[in-house]
Amino acid sequence: MARKQQIKYLVIYAVLSFLFLSCANQMSPPGGDKDIIPPTIISSYPENGTTLFNESEIELTFSEYVNKSNINDAFFISPIMEKKPEFSWTNTTVEISFKEKFKVNTTYNLIIGTEITDVNNNNKMSDPFVLTFSTGSKIDSGKISGKVFADKADGTLIFAYLNKSDTLNIYKTKPDYVSQINKKGEYTIGGLGNGNYELFAVKDEFKDLLYNKGEDKIGIANKYIIVNDSSNKVDNINFFLTKEDTLAPSLQAATMTDKNHLIVEFNEPIDSTKLAKRKFYNCGFDKKYFIQR
Repeated sequence: MARKQQIKYLVIYAVLSFLFLSCANQMSPPGGDKDIIPPTIISSYPENGTTLFNESEIELTFSEYVNKSNINDAFFISPIMEKKPEFSWTNTTVEISFKEKFKVNTTYNLIIGTEITDVNNNNKMSDPFVLTFSTGSKIDSGKISGKVFADKADGTLIFAYLNKSDTLNIYKTKPDYVSQINKKGEYTIGGLGNGNYELFAVKDEFKDLLYNKGEDKIGIANKYIIVNDSSNKVDNINFFLTKEDTLAPSLQAATMTDKNHLIVEFNEPIDSTKLAKRKFYNCGFDKKYFIQR
């Protein structure tokens, strides 16, 4: 009888242990659908379109847990603020504390770019999130939009400079306004006041809001964009990205086919209009020819 009682207790113990372990190790069943849903921002404080904003903190809530370290590269605000804000997280909500005062009577665009990825499967945000608010009584309604054409253009930023056409140095001057393209290569810069804008598309590799020649790809708008009360929405300002060539061509080979003809090979295509007879000269009896730069 004692033996049967002991076996009974062992069976109950085994069943309880199994149930406990099953509850303690609840996981997604293997072989399920892969998470392909990108994270989004589902709420913000203040709400989009808020006016007379006079606080120094903004809150954003994501649809799921995201990699917190990406927020530094994904955060932009226009007009540009020199001091970086601080980010503090509570679950899926981030509080952004600004160390620089907002300008009075100014429309701001806060952007969270597509560098944000979720924790589950590193899915990137499909579209930049834009929060527009104003410290004044109205939201500036100027808007410029278009598209960037390039291979691997994801993350490309749009730099907008206000009334700086005569003195602009894009190597040293940060833009007044910034935006980012979505997965389709499309962009919009909103909340713009009246003025003349000069636009560039920049694949900003160093995330420093400057154009680094030889490192960043760039596209340049073919005209200044004028925003005013009668024309405050400008569409189809498009860009083709390219990387500036910073290396001069070099001579790879030169062959005399006869006394009157010379075949010259360069390491890359050159502007043939710059070649002329006066650029070639003979240095002596050894029949070596040189090309003047």
